[in-house]
Amino acid sequence: MTVLVIGQIPPPVNGQSLMIKAFLDGHYDSLKLVHVPMRFSRSTSEIGSFSLRKLLVLMAILLEIIAKRFSSGATILYYPPAGANLTPVLRDLFLLIPTRFLFGYTVFHFHAAGLSGIYSRLPRVLRPLYRLAYNDPDLAIFTTAATSAESQSLRAKRSAIIPCGIPDNALETTVRSDPATKVPSILFAGILCEEKGVLVLLEACRQLTSDGLRFHLTCIGAFQSADFKIKVEALLKQEGLEEFVHFPGVITGKPKDELFSRSDIFCFPSHYPAESFGVVLIEAMSFSLPIVATDWQGIPEVVGQSSDKANPPGALLVPPRDAPAVAAALGQLIRSPQLRSSMGKHNRARYLEHFTLAKYRSNLETALTDISADTCQTASRTSSTYAQEPMKKMS
Repeated sequence: MTVLVIGQIPPPVNGQSLMIKAFLDGHYDSLKLVHVPMRFSRSTSEIGSFSLRKLLVLMAILLEIIAKRFSSGATILYYPPAGANLTPVLRDLFLLIPTRFLFGYTVFHFHAAGLSGIYSRLPRVLRPLYRLAYNDPDLAIFTTAATSAESQSLRAKRSAIIPCGIPDNALETTVRSDPATKVPSILFAGILCEEKGVLVLLEACRQLTSDGLRFHLTCIGAFQSADFKIKVEALLKQEGLEEFVHFPGVITGKPKDELFSRSDIFCFPSHYPAESFGVVLIEAMSFSLPIVATDWQGIPEVVGQSSDKANPPGALLVPPRDAPAVAAALGQLIRSPQLRSSMGKHNRARYLEHFTLAKYRSNLETALTDISADTCQTASRTSSTYAQEPMKKMS
């Protein structure tokens, strides 16, 4: 079966672009993949914004979809819909309405959350176009059960919950320093913006320093805007955090793996509206890191825990936008090397069970291969195996 895959691969680096690249780089017995790259955003700061250059790119992508549909004979359209942002939704309307009818099957893979929430905010003239573009897909794929409500609102014929998967880059030869003697290293990875919890994390760091705790925080990723970078730098200086916090920018490949391997705690206090999974969370798991994160969207499902647990095995979950709670959770881990170790071991085992790259590719191949069947039984098994397991732990 030939699948026309539409989507952006790095750069810029984010969870969606990494997962699309991981899918494209796989080898499959029953699928042939043909790629139409989205080249809208050249950097993180361009994501979700409009420009004349993007309009020209949009026209080129539309023509490429049509050309490759007929040159490849693709019968399945694979598309990652927008989240809760008007500009990408308009992009989707322009691309999907003229092309969906060219394919036998349409598959939407939701790497971003919040699409259905934008419907009520659309001008009335756009609502029929929204329904024409998005309604009645043959298969809707979600990364977590928590974000799968889109399936019902879009009247998907069948759906599957397929968690993301990443290669196992944990450096087995790298040994962390003695946790009893070193200053604990905290790591954040993602887009550097307010919605990812960067300001909350910095406020938590201020509280930790007030409590006399020693630590070092590294935040890797690109700033969403120059204005936000200026704001963060001013805050670091104002609160005296410059010696505790470091922003090295975007780090990829082996240097990124080495940074994960040297870290002791991973912190991800996101309240990002389109947060559906958080690929950085499973990266942290693969490197045996304990996690501090927010009880937000699909995050509890990924880490397999709920905030009502006093001592979750792999993650301490806190309410969104709650700096004191983040500080308390980080402080608990900073003070206890033993807790960090036990939580990290749990996360490593969870990664190996649920989030390997081989499992991700196998689940996608199965779901896409079964798309023409009357039922999507294998995809349903994927859903229950992954999504209900964390729910049992939360009950």
